[in-house]
Amino acid sequence: MLKNIIHLRGFYLLIQNIVLKGGDNMNSNKKYFKNLHITYGLSLATVGIILFLLANVIKNSFFNGVINNIASAVLISGIFSLIDNYLLKDSLVSLILDKVHIKEQIDETGLESMMPGIADINYKYYIKEAQNNIDIVHIYGRTWTSTNIEEVTDRLLNSDCCVRVVLVHPDSLFVPALEEHFGYEKGELKNLINEVSCSWKKKYNKKLQQGKKATKSTFKLYYHKGQPTNAMYRIDDRIIVVQTKTTKEKTTRMPSMIFKDTGKEKCFYNIYLKEINQLIKEADPIELNSI
Repeated sequence: MLKNIIHLRGFYLLIQNIVLKGGDNMNSNKKYFKNLHITYGLSLATVGIILFLLANVIKNSFFNGVINNIASAVLISGIFSLIDNYLLKDSLVSLILDKVHIKEQIDETGLESMMPGIADINYKYYIKEAQNNIDIVHIYGRTWTSTNIEEVTDRLLNSDCCVRVVLVHPDSLFVPALEEHFGYEKGELKNLINEVSCSWKKKYNKKLQQGKKATKSTFKLYYHKGQPTNAMYRIDDRIIVVQTKTTKEKTTRMPSMIFKDTGKEKCFYNIYLKEINQLIKEADPIELNSI
């Protein structure tokens, strides 16, 4: 009888596996699978009862015993299936389908990594691998620039990267409000923006000194007067997005996300890249010699 139960359960699990793998729509899969549980369990229970009734009619003791054993196995398997699926499988299937749905969303949006703070992002790793594009968008980013400017300069000197840096315009109406938000003195943020701009100018001058040995890389600096929101760093087929804080608290614990270009319609990489390109269209290109 135990072997019969095992074989019946094995057949049931095979059907379950086919259903979970074969459907395209998760909700319809779940509904169909649940209906299959009920039909399967009730069918086995019904067959088991019928076999019990049949065994009572048969007078031959040998066949009576065989049919009774089969009826017991079928009935127990049916009841076990109903209890098992209602108490365990339903919640398990829901969990699996939810995880599959989350995985599909990750694949569509291109979310590659999430970090609790900016200190967890290894910018150098991504910059060193860059071959085509580096876009840097932040308010002024003095700390970020001093930490990563050498790696960006290396890409300017030794690759064909197009580097675009976008900072808040020193004359933006947002600057006084940002100075108050950061606790800066009047005019301090403007000076910091100019300081960072000069740092980029000095590094780009190294490329100009290469002469005929220079690569095809380019460098552009922009000032924008739009609303300063998230910091964004595009490095080839990835974009790093750092959330800004609305409070005055100074912390590095700012949620950050890395998105990869998946080529899909809902890919967040393309959404943020479109925002960067639009911001550059609205920004003022800065002549480095004028700094």
